[in-house]
Amino acid sequence: GQRLACLDRQLVRLEGTLAGLRRLVSERPELLVDRLDEVGDYLPDPERCEAAPLLERRHLLPSDPALLATIDALESERALVEGRFDGDKDYEAAHTAGEALLARARASEFDPLIAEVLLLVAQIDYERAREDTAGAERRLSEAAWTAQRVGHDEVLVDAAATLVRVLAVTGRLEPARLWAELGRATLARLDADSPAEAELLLALAELEGAEGDFEGA
Repeated sequence: GQRLACLDRQLVRLEGTLAGLRRLVSERPELLVDRLDEVGDYLPDPERCEAAPLLERRHLLPSDPALLATIDALESERALVEGRFDGDKDYEAAHTAGEALLARARASEFDPLIAEVLLLVAQIDYERAREDTAGAERRLSEAAWTAQRVGHDEVLVDAAATLVRVLAVTGRLEPARLWAELGRATLARLDADSPAEAELLLALAELEGAEGDFEGA
């Protein structure tokens, strides 16, 4: 059922990560050691496929079998794009693949998936152009409000956490605090061990550090 489909996507993401690492071996071997030090943080987490997280997502699944098959295929493609990006950090390739995937997600008109892909593309865009975060911020905001509209709380918390980090690092503390509050409020609806909690806690720590840096200046 859904647990097996979730585990399949985790495997696809791992395969994407390994493919990205193989590309580094063949094209940029000098970068491989640094990536191996970091890639453990991005490996798929089978706990996302346990019963509680799947129950939280059950209301997001479409009832139409044909649409469900389309969504499953696009979810697998999202996992592959995410895995490749985890493996090789090829920003341009990930951006191109992410934009193509987002177009197909929008064509499905299935908002929970659109929110997920918007979040991924926004995170890629932020890594790709940290000196100009406007595009990433727009996508993150759209991901957050789309997720809020359809009750996709995990994406909402992840998007809010990323926005907190983006805003805090540039000294925009008031909007960062607002997104932090939204993230905290939404987190209360998720399972206690949700992976989104760790992302939000890291973002809140960065916000606290930024408050000391900017307000003490």
